[in-house]
Amino acid sequence: MPDDQPSPIFIATDGLSAEEVEQLEAQIRKDNPLGWADGKLVKGELYLLDESGDRRTKLEQSTSLIQQALQEYTEAQHPVPWATSQFYLGQALYFLYDLSHGDEIEAAIEHLQDALRVYTFGRYPEEWMLAHFLIALAYKKRPLGARSQNLARSAAHLTIAMSLLDASPRFQELLDGFKTELRAVRILVERECAQEIYDFFISFHGGGFGAGAAELLDGILGAYGWKAFHFGREPIAAADEALYERLREKLFLSRHLIVVVDRALSTPGAADWIKWEVRTFLTERDRRVFVIHVGGVLRTPVIEWKRLDQYGSIWHCVVGSSAFDIGDVVDAIREHLSFAPESGDDSKAHDLDGLLHRYSDL
Repeated sequence: MPDDQPSPIFIATDGLSAEEVEQLEAQIRKDNPLGWADGKLVKGELYLLDESGDRRTKLEQSTSLIQQALQEYTEAQHPVPWATSQFYLGQALYFLYDLSHGDEIEAAIEHLQDALRVYTFGRYPEEWMLAHFLIALAYKKRPLGARSQNLARSAAHLTIAMSLLDASPRFQELLDGFKTELRAVRILVERECAQEIYDFFISFHGGGFGAGAAELLDGILGAYGWKAFHFGREPIAAADEALYERLREKLFLSRHLIVVVDRALSTPGAADWIKWEVRTFLTERDRRVFVIHVGGVLRTPVIEWKRLDQYGSIWHCVVGSSAFDIGDVVDAIREHLSFAPESGDDSKAHDLDGLLHRYSDL
């Protein structure tokens, strides 16, 4: 866990009645609310890690203690202990679900996702990795929702977690375990849902340049052994819910999204459709989107990636339509995927709406 160490206050209750313990707790909380909360968090962690005796009772005690700590911690004023509490609470609820098969799994996912608001890759890479891994395990067991979408989300979070392990040789043993888990999820998707997990969802919008570039991308990615789902057509009518649902599932089943845009998006509704694709795909935090504007022959076919959001998830470039240019795009994508996403600040982020309409004179 993060290096920010708590300063817990523990209460010696030997020889005290229940009423005296309650009064003492109330006084300590009033005098030192953060010390009181730190004590609850540390004690909750100890119960979480203690696998002896009645495991369910200890997990319930852990959950109760951490929830008490969260009565004092706030994300704005105490981000690290708040995120640590969310992380431990997510773990405790996940393990409780294994024992009770109740509704704890939904809350576990919610608390682990909350922890990721503070546990960014840039600041807390190991906690970031473990949170994604636990979310992946939770989605694999989640009873609510479409089975194929839950498994796809599990695969997405495993892939995200593996990006740190790929960059850190000291995590090789964990990496092997994650790969084994990912293979198991892929088998479940294929056997139970008659679906496939794709490396890329390629979507193209516009006329000949966009369609040709998307075909080239598909072929070059295939040459590297990557599997892609290729989608291109006029924007979908809002009433076509069945197709929306099918594509939503394909987006969840894809590790990365590539959006190929031709010219200035003259087709009515194309920009709204692209934004739907991106927002749907980024339901799972820290995934990667590549938006590629394709023109004719550019005088300077240099790929200059620009980040479009503060999490480093959406990247944009402008290129020509030749095989040489598209090959360079694939090389650039491969380079991006060799590093885990980094958190950034809003001052370096760009606007997706503006960039979708900016390149009309390629």
